[in-house]
Amino acid sequence: MWLPSYKIVSRQLDWNSSDICALLVLGIAASFAVRATYRLFFHPLRNFPGPKLAAVSHLYEFYHDVIRNGTYIEKIDQMHQKYGLDPDVFKDYTVLANILKGQL
Repeated sequence: MWLPSYKIVSRQLDWNSSDICALLVLGIAASFAVRATYRLFFHPLRNFPGPKLAAVSHLYEFYHDVIRNGTYIEKIDQMHQKYGLDPDVFKDYTVLANILKGQL
Protein backbone atom coordinates (compact mmCIF):
# COMPACT_ATOMS: atom_id res chain seq x y z
CA MET A 1 0.00 0.00 0.00
CA TRP A 2 1.39 3.31 -1.04
CA LEU A 3 1.10 6.31 1.31
CA PRO A 4 2.20 9.78 0.37
CA SER A 5 5.07 11.07 2.42
CA TYR A 6 4.62 14.42 4.02
CA LYS A 7 7.55 16.48 5.06
CA ILE A 8 6.94 18.56 8.11
CA VAL A 9 8.72 21.80 7.62
CA SER A 10 9.68 23.49 10.80
CA ARG A 11 9.99 27.21 10.50
CA GLN A 12 11.15 29.48 13.25
CA LEU A 13 9.18 32.67 13.67
CA ASP A 14 11.22 35.82 13.63
CA TRP A 15 9.62 38.34 15.94
CA ASN A 16 10.95 41.83 15.71
CA SER A 17 10.05 44.73 17.96
CA SER A 18 7.48 46.20 15.56
CA ASP A 19 5.58 42.88 15.46
CA ILE A 20 5.51 42.71 19.24
CA CYS A 21 4.38 46.35 19.53
CA ALA A 22 1.64 45.81 16.94
CA LEU A 23 0.44 42.71 18.77
CA LEU A 24 0.46 44.59 22.07
CA VAL A 25 -1.53 47.52 20.64
CA LEU A 26 -4.01 45.13 19.03
CA GLY A 27 -4.46 43.28 22.33
CA ILE A 28 -5.07 46.50 24.26
CA ALA A 29 -7.58 47.72 21.66
CA ALA A 30 -9.40 44.38 21.70
CA SER A 31 -9.52 44.44 25.49
CA PHE A 32 -10.98 47.95 25.50
CA ALA A 33 -13.55 47.00 22.84
CA VAL A 34 -14.68 43.91 24.76
CA ARG A 35 -14.96 45.83 28.04
CA ALA A 36 -16.86 48.69 26.37
CA THR A 37 -19.27 46.25 24.72
CA TYR A 38 -19.91 44.51 28.02
CA ARG A 39 -20.48 47.73 29.93
CA LEU A 40 -22.80 49.22 27.29
CA PHE A 41 -24.90 46.16 26.50
CA PHE A 42 -24.62 43.49 29.22
CA HIS A 43 -23.77 45.18 32.54
CA PRO A 44 -26.60 45.38 35.12
CA LEU A 45 -26.26 49.19 35.23
CA ARG A 46 -26.47 49.59 31.43
CA ASN A 47 -29.87 51.32 31.60
CA PHE A 48 -28.73 54.14 33.87
CA PRO A 49 -28.85 57.48 32.08
CA GLY A 50 -25.71 59.49 31.54
CA PRO A 51 -22.76 59.94 29.24
CA LYS A 52 -21.69 56.72 27.55
CA LEU A 53 -18.00 57.61 27.88
CA ALA A 54 -18.49 57.69 31.65
CA ALA A 55 -20.10 54.25 31.47
CA VAL A 56 -17.32 52.78 29.35
CA SER A 57 -14.16 54.04 31.03
CA HIS A 58 -12.68 56.36 33.61
CA LEU A 59 -11.59 58.84 30.93
CA TYR A 60 -14.60 61.05 31.67
CA GLU A 61 -13.64 61.36 35.33
CA PHE A 62 -9.96 61.79 34.43
CA TYR A 63 -10.80 64.62 32.04
CA HIS A 64 -12.79 66.58 34.61
CA ASP A 65 -10.44 65.88 37.53
CA VAL A 66 -7.06 66.31 35.84
CA ILE A 67 -7.55 68.39 32.70
CA ARG A 68 -10.28 70.68 34.07
CA ASN A 69 -8.74 70.94 37.55
CA GLY A 70 -11.12 68.92 39.71
CA THR A 71 -14.54 69.81 38.30
CA TYR A 72 -15.87 66.23 38.33
CA ILE A 73 -17.87 66.76 41.52
CA GLU A 74 -19.60 69.76 39.93
CA LYS A 75 -20.22 67.68 36.80
CA ILE A 76 -21.86 64.98 38.92
CA ASP A 77 -24.23 67.59 40.36
CA GLN A 78 -25.04 68.81 36.84
CA MET A 79 -25.71 65.24 35.68
CA HIS A 80 -28.04 64.64 38.65
CA GLN A 81 -29.96 67.79 37.71
CA LYS A 82 -30.09 66.77 34.05
CA TYR A 83 -30.84 63.05 34.39
CA GLY A 84 -32.51 63.01 37.78
CA LEU A 85 -31.80 60.97 40.85
CA ASP A 86 -33.78 57.79 41.40
CA PRO A 87 -34.43 57.33 45.14
CA ASP A 88 -35.19 53.61 44.68
CA VAL A 89 -31.58 53.09 43.68
CA PHE A 90 -30.36 54.28 47.06
CA LYS A 91 -33.07 52.62 49.17
CA ASP A 92 -31.10 49.39 49.60
CA TYR A 93 -27.96 51.28 50.52
CA THR A 94 -29.84 53.32 53.12
CA VAL A 95 -31.29 50.18 54.71
CA LEU A 96 -27.85 48.55 54.71
CA ALA A 97 -26.27 51.63 56.27
CA ASN A 98 -28.94 51.68 59.00
CA ILE A 99 -28.36 47.99 59.72
CA LEU A 100 -24.63 48.54 59.99
CA LYS A 101 -25.21 51.49 62.36
CA GLY A 102 -27.51 49.35 64.49
CA GLN A 103 -30.61 51.50 63.90
CA LEU A 104 -32.81 48.64 62.68
